[in-house]
Amino acid sequence: MLKEVLDNKEITVLISEKDKPVKALDFLRKKPVLAQEFEFLEGAEWDSFILREVKRLGVKITPTALRFLASVYQKNTWSLVTELEKMAGLNKEVIEVKDLEDLGVAEVPSFWGLILGFKSRNLPQKLWALEKVLGSHEPSAKVFNILAYQLPDRLQDLARYDLMVKSGKLEYDEVLVDLALR
Repeated sequence: MLKEVLDNKEITVLISEKDKPVKALDFLRKKPVLAQEFEFLEGAEWDSFILREVKRLGVKITPTALRFLASVYQKNTWSLVTELEKMAGLNKEVIEVKDLEDLGVAEVPSFWGLILGFKSRNLPQKLWALEKVLGSHEPSAKVFNILAYQLPDRLQDLARYDLMVKSGKLEYDEVLVDLALR
């Protein structure tokens, strides 16, 4: 089907792929096909893009809220612009971080970063990781099993916890809390 439309100048086919096409679609990389790569915006280019969109939409936003948005939506221009469009409709004089939080904008921490937080010796960091892991809606049994692999020096403790869970004396959530507190 794609080969049939190659010569038709009135048809545009957009293919968004991370990698080069499979061998069967290699003809898509030959002329007259126009292939373009669009790299993610980063650094000053990303900041400039955000400022242009803020200005275009007439959104007034604090520098702190702007940095927060830039962090949350890094590499996701569509979601950033959608969020800015929502803000334009708020009719607020100035958008602050609290307004973004009220809209449900939040940074999603890396799941693996949270798992590594359990390995820390720093109690506040472990408790923060626990809170985020429990709030991630990942099954506690899954988190426990990943931790068992990540904490080989605590295998005896983890085996004891596992036995207690399987015998009905503890739940995996309780085990995760105990692991964070130790």
